Amino acid sequence: MKTCPHCRQSKAETEFSISSRERDGLQGWCKSCQHAQKKTYYRNCKRQILSRNKRSRKELHKKFFNLYGHACHCGENREVFLTLDHIIPLRRVRLGRGDAAYRDAVLEYNPNKYQVLCMSCNFLKRHHDCCPCGFSTPAPEDWIGGTD
Repeated sequence: MKTCPHCRQSKAETEFSISSRERDGLQGWCKSCQHAQKKTYYRNCKRQILSRNKRSRKELHKKFFNLYGHACHCGENREVFLTLDHIIPLRRVRLGRGDAAYRDAVLEYNPNKYQVLCMSCNFLKRHHDCCPCGFSTPAPEDWIGGTD
């Protein structure tokens, strides 16, 4: 049993998150108090948080385009229409935010795995196995993660 200093209730140790910084290996506040504090912080600082997230997302996309180029093969170069494309399609093993793909592409820089396509070419490549540029999607057996 451990007492949360915020709500002053004695709770089971499973009600506390793990912390390597604390002597007993557990967070000081219980999970419910932490959740309530995070919720209040988000409500009070929502505008700043969203602004910071938008700024970091723009910086990440800027790094991606600086590494992989600022134009699609079809000639489209307006960044608002450009997007990341996996040259060899991934099997959807995990769903996540699109920013994770941009972060991976920036960290590992692999032009054989990632490229810049406009949204039109990316859509046509995904749904029709080709795009107006003449690029085609690799066969499913070549996809990263294999096929089911």
